[in-house]
Amino acid sequence: MTKHTYSIQILAQSVKQYGSFHQALSHYFSEDSVIANIEKNMMGKSLNSVPQAPLDVQFDSNGMKCSAYLYRPATEATTPIIVMAHGLGGTRRMRLTAFAERFVAEGYACLVFDYRYFGDSEGQPRQLLDIKSQLEDWKAAIAYACSLPNVDKNKIILWGSSFSGGHVLATAAQDANICAVVSQCPFTDGLSSSLAMSPITSAKLTALAVRDRIGAALNKEPLTYG
Repeated sequence: MTKHTYSIQILAQSVKQYGSFHQALSHYFSEDSVIANIEKNMMGKSLNSVPQAPLDVQFDSNGMKCSAYLYRPATEATTPIIVMAHGLGGTRRMRLTAFAERFVAEGYACLVFDYRYFGDSEGQPRQLLDIKSQLEDWKAAIAYACSLPNVDKNKIILWGSSFSGGHVLATAAQDANICAVVSQCPFTDGLSSSLAMSPITSAKLTALAVRDRIGAALNKEPLTYG
């Protein structure tokens, strides 16, 4: 059985146990979850073997504060930095720490942030997914990373997964100072994703998206569910 198949089975069991996909997802990515222990063994390193514990920091993005973890390797030398954020509605606490800890063990600094309206960052209403705002947050995170001491400003790296995998590609395409991008299973084509769904689901989501866009143009509150 592959790790991927086993992970899906664990997530499915968690949905049954916790009653909702959101709660199950939070448990699945939690620090003490079963999958976290599997990852520890498969990676061959304890997730606690980090040279320094991360700092809880904040930076400004259009007048609001974004919260982030700042990881530093155990060195006084100037190092590259990897700027990281989750996809869609994910937050920094949902296992991004596992990636950051491996990177910092190899000598990279890491800035792992929450978008505005999500996680520990500011912004109302909560859970507001706005692509323009998230791209602005990426630019603000990069600016903050460049302002840090002992960071090589010529070695700024972006890491994104799923929805943020698309964000890092778009951001790097507009910023010549980004030296590398890691785009894990990126979301890059809304039409293709829509066509991959069942026609009924695709039609429902399209109708909701159109309704929300019209509402935004009329200065109405965004659609919320759950």
